[in-house]
Amino acid sequence: MSIDKRKIRTIAANGKSKRGLFSLFRTRERDMEIAIWRYFASKIFVHSDSGTGYKDIFSFLKSTIETPCVYLYLCDGESKKLVLATADFADLKEWSEANKLDDRTEAELREPEIMLQNRELFQKIAGIEMLGANLLNIPLRLKGDKFIGTILTGPIKDGGKIEQFRHFFNIFSVAAANSVNRFREIERLREEVDRLQSKMKVSKRMLGSALELNRFVDLLLDLAITATRAEAGFVAMVRKEEQKLEISAHKNLPEGFLEKVNLSAEDGLFEWSPDDGDVIILRDYDFVADFEIKSILGVPLVENKNLLGIFALINFTNSEMFSDFSLQILTNFTEQIKLVLNNSRFFEDFTNRYFSTLVAMSDAYDHRSAETTGHSRRVSDIAVKIAHQMNLDKNLVEHIRRAALIHDVGMCGVVDITEGFQADFNHPEIAASMIEVLPIAEELTQAVRTHHEWYDGWGFPNGLKGNQIPIAGRVLALAEYFVEATTNARFKESLTPDELKKELELRRGKQFDPEVVDAFLQIMAVKENQKPGALFQKCWEFKGEPAEVCSQCPAYKSDQFCWLHFEVNCASHGDELCDRCFLFKEWIERVERLVANNKIEVKTMEHDVEKLNNFTLVKLSGEIDVSVAPKLRNLLRELIEGGQENLVIDLTEVPFIDSSGLGIFVVAFKLAKAKNGAIKFVGARPEVLKVIQLTRLDKHFQLFESMEQAEKNFM
Repeated sequence: MSIDKRKIRTIAANGKSKRGLFSLFRTRERDMEIAIWRYFASKIFVHSDSGTGYKDIFSFLKSTIETPCVYLYLCDGESKKLVLATADFADLKEWSEANKLDDRTEAELREPEIMLQNRELFQKIAGIEMLGANLLNIPLRLKGDKFIGTILTGPIKDGGKIEQFRHFFNIFSVAAANSVNRFREIERLREEVDRLQSKMKVSKRMLGSALELNRFVDLLLDLAITATRAEAGFVAMVRKEEQKLEISAHKNLPEGFLEKVNLSAEDGLFEWSPDDGDVIILRDYDFVADFEIKSILGVPLVENKNLLGIFALINFTNSEMFSDFSLQILTNFTEQIKLVLNNSRFFEDFTNRYFSTLVAMSDAYDHRSAETTGHSRRVSDIAVKIAHQMNLDKNLVEHIRRAALIHDVGMCGVVDITEGFQADFNHPEIAASMIEVLPIAEELTQAVRTHHEWYDGWGFPNGLKGNQIPIAGRVLALAEYFVEATTNARFKESLTPDELKKELELRRGKQFDPEVVDAFLQIMAVKENQKPGALFQKCWEFKGEPAEVCSQCPAYKSDQFCWLHFEVNCASHGDELCDRCFLFKEWIERVERLVANNKIEVKTMEHDVEKLNNFTLVKLSGEIDVSVAPKLRNLLRELIEGGQENLVIDLTEVPFIDSSGLGIFVVAFKLAKAKNGAIKFVGARPEVLKVIQLTRLDKHFQLFESMEQAEKNFM
């Protein structure tokens, strides 16, 4: 049975054809080509937004060849990389169940690479092994054979059919390429219009902002000096948080004046109060004498009795007092400054509120899952530590801190998968555009914009390299990587410190600035030299989110290792098992290093393992303290991960155990429980039992006097 062009349109429109692509084989090639182009002309070219257009292209392809996933990758500016623009795997769950796809492959198909190297294999129609499955690659080519990107779809169950239907794919490739190219141009023009309109709106609001205030005050000061024939002058504004005045404009002041003048409320040049600004009185006559000031006139800038600033005129050679005319001139000018200042303060307040809103949005986005909770705050904390280690300017450190708090805010508001991956690629640019038109430091904006750029130029969104990336962006990049590398996810366990350092060495000069890597490794080195009784960082500081949950955790502000507590709330920030937590892994590696370097005395602990019917018996002998903790942990972990999650630990020959050893038992106990197993203890001596009771672990451990009792409990 042949399929005419109306059938092709029907396949794409309702997505319910069972024969799909394979029935098209009987359709004559010319009719097929006409039908496909008519479909694109009537159904896809008419769209003015890329989201709907891509959705219809995907619908046509998926229903024709019956695949659940489609990924659209587009070339970057230099055509060296392919960037994920959008994807559709809405049908994946149903398809996976019907075709018995394993969970790991399904998870990989849901997490495609954001960026691919533009290799030759993407230039032709062929099957490709990616994301744990066989995908069909359909290159997108414009007239003149210009390659603009590729569509990947799959999984493909029968790769042999690809060659059989190559003509269809060739037609689809050109039609889809022209559609995609049109959508990209529409989006580019729309974004440019939005950007220009946004800048124009905010620029209008900023006419009376702090940026204009400084210029306006300079002008008024110059006019005041000219009109009163004063020799010099300055305008100082109050900084309430520091209870001091800060000079914002000055003219003709002698050398050393700015460095030595003290304008604080306590002991400065003038006696003043921020809450009662009607009167200011000259106080520091020594300063006046030192600079040979003959006369000085200071007029307060007051609003509702609150001092906003001081407008001062000074004579160094003319000993005549300032006239009433001078006072009137200065008073009029202070009123003008107050008008502009109020406008400026309004805009500053708006800016601060707006930035706080962005921080709240970013925090809300971080709460999308347990493991990402607190992500931005953690990135901010480590970025500040790296910046301090590099001895960066304190103002730049503050810009880095604030940038980290909103670095992912560009991801907010993505509610449709057709927009999600493009937003992921563009989110640094989107976030930067949210703040660049405000009177916020350029360093802050650029840090947000460039935190996904790579040192070797392989980052996004602009492919900057080396020193083209501002230092703030380079610091932020490594800080975010550290947070992600030390966070557990569904199919990704946090790295150990040694693994982290190896990764950083591999990425040195590629993804990360070598100087930033060095600074971070110096921080790590300090942590590694701590005594075994210390943690890399307290858990409530390292994660500490959600704050309301963390503050209720039994480990909160405790001096004990957090993994000694059974009811810790770590699952709320993604660490369901202590054994996979970065803090625990770091402690284990640090103790192992101390043992290897003979920095601590090593106790002798022996063990014997016997596999029985319902459980595995682990006989321990010798003292169990911090020196043998890594060995004990590795033993129990290997057994549990190897399928022996039901254990009986015989403590008959253990004369001593400290909190480090008990902590290992708690960690193993939780690991076994997660695998529906259990750990029971038998034969604990009175001195060991006392330690268990002191730490209140007897409420959680099952302790038996004899092996027979423990064995019966497993039946």
